[in-house]
Amino acid sequence: MKRSIIIALLLSSVSAFACMGGGMCKDHQMGMMRDLGLNDEQKSKIRTIRQEARSEKFKLMDKMEELQDQTDTRIMAVLNTEQKAKFIELRQENVRACKGPKGCEGGTMRGEKNSCGK
Repeated sequence: MKRSIIIALLLSSVSAFACMGGGMCKDHQMGMMRDLGLNDEQKSKIRTIRQEARSEKFKLMDKMEELQDQTDTRIMAVLNTEQKAKFIELRQENVRACKGPKGCEGGTMRGEKNSCGK
């Protein structure tokens, strides 16, 4: 029984990371919580665990964006003026392509401005 709960929670965590708990994924997670028949104490503990995990995921995303900024800066230092302009243009196209219902809303999964949209 414990193993089944752990597996269900792990799968739920992976799903939450994939979409950061928004929209349809959140509905699915709520259904899983309901289907597990959790008592109030379990719900409270799991809610706390998820909030802590979400906070850590955002920290990781911030670090990933910071790394992307550093990478872009290093790449720009290697490019000539024409290539820099093209690089910026291509990065902006990438941000635009990421918007929309299946995208990550402006380049990040939290809807914030993407670091590559310089």
